[in-house]
Amino acid sequence: MTPKFNHQEFNIFLMLYASFTDYEYSEKEEKNIRECCDQETYQKIFKQFNEMSSFQRLQTIIDHKETHYPTKEKKEAVLDTLKKQFDVDGDFSRPEQTTLLFLDKLL
Repeated sequence: MTPKFNHQEFNIFLMLYASFTDYEYSEKEEKNIRECCDQETYQKIFKQFNEMSSFQRLQTIIDHKETHYPTKEKKEAVLDTLKKQFDVDGDFSRPEQTTLLFLDKLL
């Protein structure tokens, strides 16, 4: 069973998903996410994210996408946020580019 996230929590979850694409969670990536929410929310979502398998993370995205991004405009807004997250450390790597394309199709 996937956790229930409100909109802000799900955005944080997606930003974590994006950040871990290249298996390097930089200080800049962490700082950018922490600036989007309070400490308690960050800790809660980070803990849940780390306790999940790759399959569970994908299932969580699938289970929440319709609720949080029902329109093309909302989907484009979150993809823009994720692109900025990928760029925050100055290295938009090939795996990150591939993940952004994947999330574009998935969401």
